[in-house]
Amino acid sequence: MNKAYILVCSVVLSIIIGCTNKMKETKEEIAATYTNEEATTNDTLANSIHDNTSINITTSSPANVILTGIANEKLIPIYSKHKVTTAGAVRKYSSYDASEYDNTTNEYEHFMPGLDVLYGYKLLNIAHYNLKENKLSYFFKRSALIKTLYYPATIQDSIGKQPINRNYYLVSAYDQDTNKDSLINKKDLRHFYCIEANNITKTLLVPKGYSVKKSQYDFKDDLMYLYATHDSNNNGSVEENEPTHIFYINLKQPTLAVKVY
Repeated sequence: MNKAYILVCSVVLSIIIGCTNKMKETKEEIAATYTNEEATTNDTLANSIHDNTSINITTSSPANVILTGIANEKLIPIYSKHKVTTAGAVRKYSSYDASEYDNTTNEYEHFMPGLDVLYGYKLLNIAHYNLKENKLSYFFKRSALIKTLYYPATIQDSIGKQPINRNYYLVSAYDQDTNKDSLINKKDLRHFYCIEANNITKTLLVPKGYSVKKSQYDFKDDLMYLYATHDSNNNGSVEENEPTHIFYINLKQPTLAVKVY
């Protein structure tokens, strides 16, 4: 009987040890998987290709719909699902003459005349929806790392007491694996695009081989200055010793940027 009791205890103990080890292995596997996800999604995105009418819904999530100043056009920011704690930040700075036309106070402020801006954090794409045509499309055909989105403000704005309306979108993004390391991240060149109303065409405003750093508004001539680093050694990345050039675009009708310095 003692032998039987000892045998039963041994079997039970073996089962407990086996279950404990299995649970430990499972936890380690989960931790390893989580670590790998963090390594590949912490502002670094795999260069996975999507067409312009679909997006990988298993790794992305839409945020609130953005209303725009273009009739029937809405925007939906698409973010990475991994550890996203904010849906980006909408920034609105000093207003111009908005109160002249909307009879409200100056509490509503625009980033630039007629434009508001969304700063991206793990922002993969922008979905464009035409309400009248019930049509959905995307600004980029593949996952990108979008830094800023400028879009037409919904409330009437003006310059010099003259109403101003924008009918385009401006986007700065890391959208190509320029340094050929199989990732799209902040080590690549940052491009600057103009996207026409209804998401018909997308034009690269600052030439290839440049990485846009920042912008500045010229209120006297309604221009946007763009400061961009030239990839002079053609390695697809920005380095400290590479020169910065200045371009401008006319916000009345953006076309290819003009180099001023």
